Amino acid sequence: MNLNPSANYLLTDTDEECQPIQCISAEAFETALDSLSDEQKTWVENHDFKGQPGVLLRIPADQGVLFWLGTGTGEDLALRDAAATTAQQLPEGKYRFENDSDELVIGWLLGQYQFDRYKSN
Repeated sequence: MNLNPSANYLLTDTDEECQPIQCISAEAFETALDSLSDEQKTWVENHDFKGQPGVLLRIPADQGVLFWLGTGTGEDLALRDAAATTAQQLPEGKYRFENDSDELVIGWLLGQYQFDRYKSN
């Protein structure tokens, strides 16, 4: 069993400097949108993000980038699938989920797994 090197970068210790990923369900989308500046709201609208499952949106911010991950219904399976998809989309770095969920961690790790026993060099 091999894990992608970035699997080591899903941190739960908030003292580490890392990029937060905020999970946004379709139901919570409007509330989350209200927390953004007008420029950021326009960015979200231009990218047609509404909390769709597995969609990762990078939103420019004063302190770098905000990562919003769409989780659809927000149910366990949706969280797991969204995290697995995200693990494959992000560049190597240090990340943490703002939302506390075992399903997110399981999905992240499943998304990083690569079975390469029979893979040719």
